[in-house]
Amino acid sequence: MHIVFTNLIQHRTIGMIGKFFLIPLGVQPFKTLISVCKPKKPTECTYEEIIQKLRTNYARVTFSSTERINFFATRQESSQTLTDFANRLHDKTVTCKFPNDFYEEALVTAFVGGLQNEFVRKHLMQQNLEAFEQTLNAARTF
Repeated sequence: MHIVFTNLIQHRTIGMIGKFFLIPLGVQPFKTLISVCKPKKPTECTYEEIIQKLRTNYARVTFSSTERINFFATRQESSQTLTDFANRLHDKTVTCKFPNDFYEEALVTAFVGGLQNEFVRKHLMQQNLEAFEQTLNAARTF
């Protein structure tokens, strides 16, 4: 059995591998596989082709407007440090597609608006904060 399985993997074809891996998936994933492989049959595709087609099919579609709404709705969690919260916001900006001239302002706005500590948030709102690093440092020292 091990030799047969090794041969299947080395040839990287889905024909025989399907018997081992595709049947247990159920009906809907198999229908999806057939659909993305057309006009070929799944058994005529290489492993790499199938992986690429399935990744394309299941790729997450994001809209920058939706990502921005989620970005500005981000709140600091009770267990999150200021640095962790700042890093989380930085990570979320990737899908927001902010214009370069608005990037810093967006980070400052989301950071201050999402702070858990109301006193720190109110203190920062009374200052003219233009740079994100400046805002983060001001929050740390308060």
